[in-house]
Amino acid sequence: MKKHLQHLFALAILGSSVTALAQPSLTGANTNPTIGEIFSTKTTTIGVTPGSAGANQTWNLTGLGAGTSVTVNAVSVASTPSAASFPGANIAFYDGSSYSYANNTSASSINHGNTAGGVLFSYSNPETILSFPVNYNNVSTDSWQCIFTNASITFTRSGTTTVTADGYGTVTTPANTYSNTMRLHFVQTYTDVSASFTITYTNNEYIWYTPGIHYAVAATYTVTNSFTSPFTGGTYLNSVVTGVNSLASLAYNVSLFPNPASDNINIAFTSEESGKAELKIFDVNGKQLQGVNEVAILPGDNRLKVNTNELAPGVYFMSVYMNNQLQKNERFIVAH
Repeated sequence: MKKHLQHLFALAILGSSVTALAQPSLTGANTNPTIGEIFSTKTTTIGVTPGSAGANQTWNLTGLGAGTSVTVNAVSVASTPSAASFPGANIAFYDGSSYSYANNTSASSINHGNTAGGVLFSYSNPETILSFPVNYNNVSTDSWQCIFTNASITFTRSGTTTVTADGYGTVTTPANTYSNTMRLHFVQTYTDVSASFTITYTNNEYIWYTPGIHYAVAATYTVTNSFTSPFTGGTYLNSVVTGVNSLASLAYNVSLFPNPASDNINIAFTSEESGKAELKIFDVNGKQLQGVNEVAILPGDNRLKVNTNELAPGVYFMSVYMNNQLQKNERFIVAH
């Protein structure tokens, strides 16, 4: 379900024989994606049993299978073709074929709509997905609405979303095992109404979040409606291609200038030790355009220069790695 794309952007052992999981808490800082992050995911049409609710659970989702690879890019709203239709959004997600839009803050994650298959869903009343902090047994409900046109038919879609933090524990996917993970149970009920017919839907979805990973590590859902047969599916995080490590960047005090850039952009930082730096440039679709490998870091002040003369005017993202660790993601503009 493309409209749920943005849904989808740590165990303590006590004693020698008793294992207890600390209750995780989801916040805007440890859950919301940041512009420039890139996530490798897998999608599948295989439905799996979500398992039990409750504390200290162990969920096995390996039945989701190999899946189909989908890369999700967190990009600026301004860089997308439908930016004008989502004035309230501050981040967009691109999966290679469609965009979804959200307003992510320390207080909430709010769905503003999406574009998929040539259809634009712009919410007149946005859908609150998460209200932070999210703790075990929290329940929230929100009503939302949008108007869209599909095959020359105009629909009004309205519904409610109820989110219950119904469990925490350890979840295993085909790609990884995550501890200190919160499970959220989403129940979305909504109706598409046109001049000639009405379709009702229920999306029963379970989503797992691990604090510190800015994307859902797994999800499984069943959608029923009054028009077609029910369908099931799921997603899981395969890897974080490009993440954000803001605490580490403070140690190096990385800065990029000038921005906008013309022929060159400078990367300045301070290091306490020698080593190596790597710079990667991506376009707004997450495609890596060029890399600078094995650039020497010297103790003290460092400045690197990257030639941007061959880049077309537009918006780009630079990932700066120091000694193989991501230090900074920065959006920059090329204007010749």
